[in-house]
Amino acid sequence: MSYPSFRFLIAAIVISSTSACVSVGNEQMKQPMAIVKTGTSHVSKSEIHESIGVPWDVLQGELGSTGWLYVYLEKYVSNPLTFIPYAGLLAGGGHVNVYSRFYCFDEHHNLVGRVMGREQMYKSIFSEYTAMLDTTDDDERHARIEIEMNEHDLKYDEDAVTSLEWHIWLRESQVAAFQARLFEECGKNGAAEVTEFSTFLDFFGEFTEPSEVN
Repeated sequence: MSYPSFRFLIAAIVISSTSACVSVGNEQMKQPMAIVKTGTSHVSKSEIHESIGVPWDVLQGELGSTGWLYVYLEKYVSNPLTFIPYAGLLAGGGHVNVYSRFYCFDEHHNLVGRVMGREQMYKSIFSEYTAMLDTTDDDERHARIEIEMNEHDLKYDEDAVTSLEWHIWLRESQVAAFQARLFEECGKNGAAEVTEFSTFLDFFGEFTEPSEVN
């Protein structure tokens, strides 16, 4: 699956003359409802995989713990300058909603916690173009997922992995702290299904901007 950038979003706007929303990933991530139907104890990685498929990324925690992160992203053109030819490429942009679910496992690969997150931010078209020039993270992420799936004899299909990179919504310097907060929140919540969204990016105040997007 290719990542639909604002470039294609602008083209769609020019053609249709209407505002648009581009989404990427598993839409289930934005629903505050139970996804894993099994009970809250002794849930394995294979059960998570069977319920919602291959994760977007696999994170390594302390003492042999791991985490599976799933994401869903929505982008809306909200800056009127986006509609101005040429100028829109530098000054245009839109609001972005990133929904996530994080499942953390102990060293025995049993589910020990869950997190459900929702972030809102503003991204300029120019910043997205800059981020899309580097595909190194994409290759490394796919390698992590493939290793994890093979280790647990789970089906891996590269085309099924959501094509969305960390640098699209986080700066490189923010990723480590964000991952640490995921594991911390996961431990607090425990294995019971969560029903409320957490917000993590307010930790990086300068990165987010107030949004009216619902």
